Amino acid sequence: MNRFSRMAGGLADWLLYTPDGVCPICRRVLFFTDDWLCASCRSQLSHNSGETCVRCGASLRNGEDSVCVSCSGLDGSEMLSGGFIWLRYKSGCGAIVRRIKSGSAPQLGQICGREMGREMNAGGFIELTGPDVLIAAVPLHPDRLVERGYNQSRMLAQGIAETTGFELAPEDSFRRIRKTPHQAWLGRKERMSNIRGAFSAAPGVFSGRTVLIVDDVKTTGATLVSAAGAILSAGANKVYCACLTDAA
Repeated sequence: MNRFSRMAGGLADWLLYTPDGVCPICRRVLFFTDDWLCASCRSQLSHNSGETCVRCGASLRNGEDSVCVSCSGLDGSEMLSGGFIWLRYKSGCGAIVRRIKSGSAPQLGQICGREMGREMNAGGFIELTGPDVLIAAVPLHPDRLVERGYNQSRMLAQGIAETTGFELAPEDSFRRIRKTPHQAWLGRKERMSNIRGAFSAAPGVFSGRTVLIVDDVKTTGATLVSAAGAILSAGANKVYCACLTDAA
């Protein structure tokens, strides 16, 4: 073997890729790293930090006292006992969300979920301890699931379950029973009306459990509140939420 071949072989041994071999934000090939982001993009991610909303986990802004404006103006937000939001929707976070939801790199959802779980473990996230904790992903309507081919929130939930050790609820135990228009085109009041009664949870699964609802993007919180209502109606003791980002 000549010198060039040995160098090429050594380089190949060091090339550890994300599923498509590039950083999901800047699209540069990832060399000499076992990470899923390049060092430059990782340094630019804006993590949720400081004082957070006691209901959803969003960062509090000036003038907000314990509860964010989004939750304070949303009927039923008190059903959430706390929350964790990993990143702020700025810099590269938007690119990550778009790639997860577009179908170009859905497996990034599970990678992000693992990172979320690690941070939740490191920060002693709220009251999530013990064997009664159950993770449930916000479900898609069956028609939309067929269109997309996967549920991005379920992939996040799988990653969180891997790194926290919490049990993941069976996929058919929490269902979207009513097909609703996309929330992105609706205002705050319309979102709550649109999503009300859209979910169904199995009492035999959720009764007596502490439940962590997982979604990709928290905007007004209407989806999380509606989901929490269905799970509490199924007998859960408390409901928390975890989202990749807050786009409010």
